[in-house]
Amino acid sequence: MKYRLFLTVFLSAFLFSCSPSDSSSNSNTTSAAGYFPLKIANYWTYNVDTAGTIDHDSIFVAKDTTINNIVYKKIESEVTPIGFMSNTLNNNSVRIDGNKLLLTGKPNLNFIAGVGIDLSLTDFVVFNAGASANETLSTVSGIIDQDYNGTPIKITYTLKSVAQADMATFTSPNNATFTDVKVAKTTLNIKVTTVQFGFPITILEPQDVIVSTQYFANNIGVVHANTVYNYTLSPGLGAGLGIPETGNQIVNEFIDTYKVD
Repeated sequence: MKYRLFLTVFLSAFLFSCSPSDSSSNSNTTSAAGYFPLKIANYWTYNVDTAGTIDHDSIFVAKDTTINNIVYKKIESEVTPIGFMSNTLNNNSVRIDGNKLLLTGKPNLNFIAGVGIDLSLTDFVVFNAGASANETLSTVSGIIDQDYNGTPIKITYTLKSVAQADMATFTSPNNATFTDVKVAKTTLNIKVTTVQFGFPITILEPQDVIVSTQYFANNIGVVHANTVYNYTLSPGLGAGLGIPETGNQIVNEFIDTYKVD
C-alpha cells in the first residue's frame, strides 16, 4: 500500500539546465551559500523513487520576502511535491546566515495520510556547512492538539537536525557521483495519545517516524535525499482510527536537472 506521506512536482525547465555530471567542486567552502545557492530563478528538479514508482519534483527560488525586517528567499513549486526536501521547502522561506541555511515557515510533516505535525518554524537550521559530524543543528519540541477522523489526539513531537560526516566524494544510489558533499539528517520523533471514557490511551509510543538524510554538493544544492517513514501503532488501535497499525515507506530523491548562479 502506498502512503502519500510528505511530498511532489515538475517545473518546466524554461531556463537552460545542466546535468549532475556537469557539477564542479570548490573545496574548503564553508559558507552555506556554496551548498544551496539562493539566487532568484535558480531551480532544481528531482526524480523521486518510491518503491520503484518514479515521480518528479521541482522547486525554484521565486522571490524575496521580508519577515520581521529580515529578507528571505521564497521557495516555490508549481505542484505539491512528493519528496521530503522539496515538500519541506515548498511555500516556505529560507535564508543564508554565514554557514547556516535557515528555514522559516510551516513544513509539511505528514507521516501518515492525514496525520502530521502542524507547526511553525522560525530560522530552523536545515544545514550548516561548518558543522562537525554529529553536531546538533536545531531542535524544536512541543505538543499539538488536533482532531483525526473525529478523535481528539495529542501529538508530542521533537524535530531535530544533525550534521553528518563530510564526504570528499559521494556516489548516490543511482550511480551519480559528486565531490565536496556535506550531509545533514533530519528526524521527527513523536508520541500520540488520546483520552477515551476518561482514560488516557497511547496510540503511538515515542518513535522516529521520519528520518531523512540530505546530501548537499558544493555549487549545486541538494543532490540526493533518502527519507524513511516508519511507524507502529499500539496493538488494536489502528482499526478504530481507520489507518493501518504499521507503515513503512522509503523515498529517494535524485537530482535530475538544475540551474544555479
